[in-house]
Amino acid sequence: GSLFYSYFTPTTLDVCSGGDGITYSNMVCDVYQPIARDARTTVSCVSGNKTTWAGVASTFSAYGTRGVIQGGAVAVANPALGASKTTLDLKTILGAQQQRFPKVRVWRTVH
Repeated sequence: GSLFYSYFTPTTLDVCSGGDGITYSNMVCDVYQPIARDARTTVSCVSGNKTTWAGVASTFSAYGTRGVIQGGAVAVANPALGASKTTLDLKTILGAQQQRFPKVRVWRTVH
């Protein structure tokens, strides 16, 4: 089965505002033969980083037995003067689907 995990890394610290950071959401396609960063092109499911969020992303929500959904803030390409530099977004990450009865497993770490 597939394993989904995310980790938050602080980038700045401010005692008044709290600071900033980035959340990295990753997937390991096959937990029995884990590959953290898969460069193979001959497989249907590729392990590694799937998306990056500005700040702390939401927890993973199961998308049936197929994958997970996660929400968070993403950077806006060219924000207007005075507009927010981020916007909310949802991402669906699908796991390995060749198995008959997959079960989604997730964990997350905030440093």
